[in-house]
Amino acid sequence: TWHTKETAAKGAVNVNELMKKHPDAKNDYNHKAWENTGHYCFWNEPVLGFYNTEDPFVLRRHGEMLANAQVDAVFTDNTNGGMTWRESYLALYESWYRAREDGVNVPKVSYHLPFAPFPESDAQVRELYREIYGKERYKHLWFKWEGKPMLMAHSSNLNPKSGLNQEIKSFFTFRAGQPSYVVKETEKLNWGWLSTYPQATYYKTSR
Repeated sequence: TWHTKETAAKGAVNVNELMKKHPDAKNDYNHKAWENTGHYCFWNEPVLGFYNTEDPFVLRRHGEMLANAQVDAVFTDNTNGGMTWRESYLALYESWYRAREDGVNVPKVSYHLPFAPFPESDAQVRELYREIYGKERYKHLWFKWEGKPMLMAHSSNLNPKSGLNQEIKSFFTFRAGQPSYVVKETEKLNWGWLSTYPQATYYKTSR
């Protein structure tokens, strides 16, 4: 969802080609080869070309490939800052909703919000609730856990004095994201996004 029209317009960075030209840049954050490359990076050119994530053809093909791989759900990465990439997630929903109507068993959709209870996470949850969940938009694409729509997010920073926040807390199943991929002891209400071998144990429920 980060590869928006705006970032795509700046030109793609093929990291594989960059490394061939500048192998000495591999462990040098300040190397000149990395200047102006933070906006739109791919490890190599994708089979569908350097796309943006509002392209309905690309989104449809991704949905079909993930369906063929029997992937159950995707979580978009919103862990840095407060961006939700609204135009991208709306395009994703619209493309996969149409694919589902055509009989494609596309994955369900959810979000991985910041790893700590930052104010940005509070704002993200509110936006997603106002834009999607509270309006029951694309309901057939919601990923659910324990009978409710599920977010990988902290709920502890939602002000309990707010009526909307009380509504949000009761609406979702929350699982906080574990930021480290090297820990082996985890909390029962945390889920991981990556883990080194031997993999940490994560629990389906709090019980």
